[in-house]
Amino acid sequence: MISKSNFRFIVFEIICALSLLYFPPYLRANACIILADIIVIVALIKVIKERFVDLPFFFFNITYFLFILSGGTVTLLSGLSLKEYVSSSLSDSDLEIGCLIAFLGIAIIDAVYFLWNSQILFSFGKRIQKEKIEIRPTRIQEQFVIIAFAVTSVCKFMMAFETMIYSQTFGYISLYTRETSNLPSIIRYIGALFYFTTMLFLSCKFSKTITYPAMAVVLVIELLILNSGDRGEAACGIIILIIYIIQRTKQENDFFKHKKVALLLLLLLLPICINVLQMLRYTRIGEAYNNSFGQSIYEFFESQGVSLDIITYGVALKDRMSAIVPEGTSFIWGQITGYLQQNVFMRTLFGFSYIRGNTVEMALSGNSYGSTMAYLRFKNSYLNGIGCGTCFLAELYQDASWIGIIIGSVFVAFLLKKLKNISYNNWIVNAFYLNCMRIVLVLPRGAFFKWLTEIFSIPNLMLLIVVLILGRRNNQYMMRKMG
Repeated sequence: MISKSNFRFIVFEIICALSLLYFPPYLRANACIILADIIVIVALIKVIKERFVDLPFFFFNITYFLFILSGGTVTLLSGLSLKEYVSSSLSDSDLEIGCLIAFLGIAIIDAVYFLWNSQILFSFGKRIQKEKIEIRPTRIQEQFVIIAFAVTSVCKFMMAFETMIYSQTFGYISLYTRETSNLPSIIRYIGALFYFTTMLFLSCKFSKTITYPAMAVVLVIELLILNSGDRGEAACGIIILIIYIIQRTKQENDFFKHKKVALLLLLLLLPICINVLQMLRYTRIGEAYNNSFGQSIYEFFESQGVSLDIITYGVALKDRMSAIVPEGTSFIWGQITGYLQQNVFMRTLFGFSYIRGNTVEMALSGNSYGSTMAYLRFKNSYLNGIGCGTCFLAELYQDASWIGIIIGSVFVAFLLKKLKNISYNNWIVNAFYLNCMRIVLVLPRGAFFKWLTEIFSIPNLMLLIVVLILGRRNNQYMMRKMG
């Protein structure tokens, strides 16, 4: 059965959707953004009132607002037109459809998320959970994870530090055209395992005297990445630490005792952090920073919501994008196709050409929506390293129009509901869930299947095999010792 609270929320969403029919066409785009904002706010309040039970969903609504809605929202609040924010060259129809996609995405995700609360599914899941035996890492696995985390942290720190220096010296844009690194390949390969080893480390549930220093190491690395200009990766790494602390505290009351103080400090420091981020933004593009405190906050939200720009341009360029890529190309599955063709084993065994960077080959391959769009919008700038990124809603609309938006958003809702259960008894499954959550939170600014290709990357799978072999060997040794 659906709870009264969930039922009221869904009825509220239906009323919001129906109200769009009564807005005149010239106000419909504005109404879509405003109503989407209201849905996000109501959903966040609902999660807060229910004591943060739905943490992944809570933070997804925040990232959805930041990456898709925030730019349009502050534009409307300042009395300007959405066309001034996106582009005056776009037609009113393209803008209206783009804003409707932005509204529909969050409305479907939130509605389906709260609909998935039937008593049958809940009871079945609860019964299965009781029957599960907790699978903890063996001692040798714990030792290996500690060593792996330490080694990958050093390598990742070196990578982040080199990238930060390079960005400050040559500019943020130059990172996209950089072909080489001064670091040996082995350091970069090991550094690519950093996030998976971090999630394995957290899932081992070491004592807080061990866990806190490890979190501090992760925080330092994320700050270096942030200073290089990559906000998405750094922000989601920090969010995962917050989610982990909250979940761990629910299980162990003494893991973090200063919840109220931390929340108060977070709220007080948030505007300051936004200003610091804007200072870094001006630094990375080589311009002088002389904004006021309020202007910095305005520009921060304005600059984050670039996915609305991607969606609306995706509507306008839909036919042209289909025309320049191979027939039958799917940008949704392109992430997986690119992963299967571009990983080191497939390239070695079958001789697939290595396509990377802002190249014509990448734009015409049909595997990267962001590359194809950037190539059509600003060809010369794209080839010089400037891109626009992607958004899962834009890919869904390109491949399957409105039915794609509906089905894809339903899938994201189910994915978020699944990620809520990160307290699974299997520590390795828990690590995969945490790593998956880190990517899902940036779906409003990323490819639809990036979460899948990221967590099942070849380096991650190789590390997983080593961990499983160590656990199996240890169990066999203990059985022989006992027998």
